[in-house]
Amino acid sequence: YNALKDAERYVLHKPDTFTGYFLKGLIFTRMLAFDKAAAAFNKALQYSANNTEIIINLGTVRYYQQQFDEARHLLERALQLNAREANAYNTLAL
Repeated sequence: YNALKDAERYVLHKPDTFTGYFLKGLIFTRMLAFDKAAAAFNKALQYSANNTEIIINLGTVRYYQQQFDEARHLLERALQLNAREANAYNTLAL
């Protein structure tokens, strides 16, 4: 079973939605392929610009890439959209 292949198939069938790109971002993050994860999350944001889950995950990837200013900006943006996003607070605390 290959989750990445499933996510890629999803993108092929529904290329104009954020879901497949978001899933690819999560998978690439687990694989520690942060450049690919960031690209996937950025693509997902093109279809769902105010989705706090995507923004937080991209912010977390930027943190792992030691792009701390960008990470902080993304996490603060997520909190502006939804002040109850615990994951944004958790990552900001790092």
